[in-house]
Amino acid sequence: MPKWIEDNRAKIWSYDVVHVDGGHSEECIYNDMKNANLLLKKGGIMIIDDTNVNHINKYVDLYVSDGRYREMGVLQTKGYPHRIIQKVP
Repeated sequence: MPKWIEDNRAKIWSYDVVHVDGGHSEECIYNDMKNANLLLKKGGIMIIDDTNVNHINKYVDLYVSDGRYREMGVLQTKGYPHRIIQKVP
């Protein structure tokens, strides 16, 4: 993702929605959310899969608690819950 972002700098802060559904390691979710944040414009929506995993949920909590995002809800799917957060304008 970092290489793609570097090669497509015009896409930074241009996306309305980004769905984060990557690896489950702490390093992966940290990087996935950081990259998604770079792509989302203000008011954009980030949907994060597998928030039943404690450290994934922890990073979503961090983005909400520091004021960068606001919680919009939880999408209960047949598989795993997806938290939906919105980048604060």
